[in-house]
Parts: sequence; C-alpha cells; structure tokens
Amino acid sequence: MLNILSGNDKNIHSVLLIKNGKLVLEEYFYGYNRDTSHFLASVSKSITSILIGIAIDQKIAPDVGTKAYKFFPEYAGTKWVDEKYPITLHHILTMSAGVDWEANKYSRRDPRHTTYQMYDSGDPIGFVLDRDLTETPGGKFYYNSGLTILLGGIVKNTSGQYIDDFAGQYLFAPMGITDYHWDKFADGNIQTDGGLHLRPRDMAKIGYMLMKNGKWKDRQIVSSVWVAESTKEHIDAFGIGYGYQWWIGKTEVNNQTIKVFFASGHGGQKIFIIPDLDLVAVFTSRVFNSKGHSGPEGFLLKYIIPSIVPSAAPKKAIKLSPEILDDLTGKYEAKEHGFVAPIFREGDK
Repeated sequence: MLNILSGNDKNIHSVLLIKNGKLVLEEYFYGYNRDTSHFLASVSKSITSILIGIAIDQKIAPDVGTKAYKFFPEYAGTKWVDEKYPITLHHILTMSAGVDWEANKYSRRDPRHTTYQMYDSGDPIGFVLDRDLTETPGGKFYYNSGLTILLGGIVKNTSGQYIDDFAGQYLFAPMGITDYHWDKFADGNIQTDGGLHLRPRDMAKIGYMLMKNGKWKDRQIVSSVWVAESTKEHIDAFGIGYGYQWWIGKTEVNNQTIKVFFASGHGGQKIFIIPDLDLVAVFTSRVFNSKGHSGPEGFLLKYIIPSIVPSAAPKKAIKLSPEILDDLTGKYEAKEHGFVAPIFREGDK
C-alpha cells in the first residue's frame, strides 16, 4: 500500500481482500471511497457469464451446445443466421467462434478496431451476426467483445428481459447489491462487454459467491456445476487459460503452485479468486492507463499471495554413497566445444 500512497502508482483506486470469509483489507485512494461506483470494463464479461449460467440453471436458456443462430431468428438476412454458422453458445463463451474480428492490431479508440466499428454501427448485434466465418469454431481463441454482446441478446431473447433487469432480479437483488448501472447502446441493448458499474465491495461479494461454488449465505445464486464449468480452462488464450469469460492462471510461491481464476478489465479492474487460499482480491483502477494490468497483478503476486502462503519446508538433501560418487568422477569431453572437464571428488563433494 505504501507504493500507492507514496504516489508511485497513481492508477490504483481501491484494494479489497476477503480472507476466510472476512473483509481483512479495504483501502481507497485518490478521492475514491467505499460508496463510489466504478466502471468495470471487461470484468462485465465475467459477470455476464454468471447470468448465462443462471438462465441455463433455470431452464430459461438451452444448454451451451445450442447453435447460436437459433437465438436470433429476428436477424434473418445476416450471415450467421442465413448460412447457419456452426457456432455454439460454448464457442461464444470461450471466444473461439472463428469469425473475423480485429482486436489486437489497433487500439480500442482506433476506427479500424472491430469493436469500435461495432459501437459505431447502430446495431451491435446485427453487426456481429454479419461477420464472416474465417476458421473452424472451437479451434483458436480470439478476443472478441462482440461475442459478449451476443450473450446479452441471448438472455433477452430467452427470458424476455434485457440483461440489466435480469441481473437485478436474479443476481444483484438476492445478494443485496443495489448500487449498479449498465451502459446501453442507442438501440436499447446492454453493453455487456464492458458497461457495468459496481462498487468494489459488491465486486468482492460476487467473487466470494463464486469461491463458495455459487452460494451466497444460504441461497444458491448459480449452480456449482456452472461455476466449475465456467472457471475451468477450455482453451489457451495468450498463454494462459480461458473458461466461460473467465481467465485461469497459476503462480509458484514458496515451492507451491497456487491456482487462480479471475475477471479482468481494461486498465486494471480485477476480481481474483483463489479457492485454495480462501482468498478474494479486488482492484479497481484508472481505466485508460498504460500499466493497467501489471499494477494489480504485480501487487497480488509480489505482496499479497507471498504474505499468505507459508514458507515451504526445506528440501531434504540426498546423500550419495562414496561408490556412486566415485563412478561419476573422470574426464568429460564436450565434443562440440573441444574442451575436457575433469570431475573429481573431495570427501562428500
């Protein structure tokens, strides 16, 4: 925290830790406080995944094997629907739909960025459903915010509610979350790819609910089956795992492997969930900053996890017999480099 307070990292706005069911750390910086609702950017994607799970649990939406075009009969005339693309809900959730989408070459504010074009189209769902199929669905991960917009449309077309109302009824109200807001497109659809605003405390509630297998207090918010399925690795994404709109990673601390799944938003909005440590860590940050992701992840890896994980027992030394040591002595020639390395023994060394 000293690094933030000293002004070395002015991008982080809040840090919250829940350990063993207790809020053990809650700090706000640079004018933010516990009552400040924060823009979550792509953390919204992970929360949208929870809502898809709730819809499936309640039989409102069919299973993840359903072809995506079946959810949008009103979009006859688009390529997905007319050509009956073999893209399933599973492919949408794992961002492996295989459609033409450029999200890495240009900045988000560049008109050549496909997400920029979607926002500028006036019909975001129609824009996505008219993209070309360029690869076999399920083969590769491509970051695609448009797919998450479709998830919001799927909730609306199966439940009859826009996803902000659906979330209020089935996720936020049961958890006592009252201060929330979703940004909307001009056509009324919800910006599920990044438009949710929540207080950090409420982000922590959602993280803790998932760590407890979908249960909040005595109420099952989303099934444990969905939590397990959505937070396991389905596809490799930039060298780490990706589930149903959740990132999956691990780190090595004190000779121990620590697994984590997390929601991640532009600029450093984070919900880290580490079941093995009974730990949830929440960060909010300035949305547009060059060190957005490295700040929270650095604090988690350098300070938070090492302070919790006990030091591993020292590795037991194995003592080799003199006979084995003698067998290893001699001269070894490195043929490629033309030198000889003598190996000799002194005592047990």
